[in-house]
Amino acid sequence: MFKQIEKIYTFLVVYETKSFSKASESLKISQPAVTQKIKQLEEYLGTKLIERKKNGIILTQKGQYFLEIAKNLQNCINNVSGKIKYFKEESLPFILGATTTIGTYILP
Repeated sequence: MFKQIEKIYTFLVVYETKSFSKASESLKISQPAVTQKIKQLEEYLGTKLIERKKNGIILTQKGQYFLEIAKNLQNCINNVSGKIKYFKEESLPFILGATTTIGTYILP
């Protein structure tokens, strides 16, 4: 499942932009790469998620159901990312110990 997260994110961007080409611009990858990722996700799930139309895309019924799952997954990832930042931003005190001789003459 973890291998599919990038493809799920691509699915969300395609949905938000309503276009494969706009999604490719947003993701900074080629349009065929976006198409391939969506196709691989559909093959993994065993169902069609997106249908292309002249004026954009529409989600299939299963695509709409999967959209809710993908949004929940994105919220979970964002939540975890926020908790991980806690460890990165936490400042730890720096304690230095020294003997009287070093502390008096060398450290200053």
